[in-house]
Amino acid sequence: MIPNAWHFSIHRWVSCLRRYG
Repeated sequence: MIPNAWHFSIHRWVSCLRRYG
């Protein structure tokens, strides 16, 4: 099982954090 969705989720989370930062 490749954690592709997990990686994508993290990317979106970082994007939100960066936007706030």
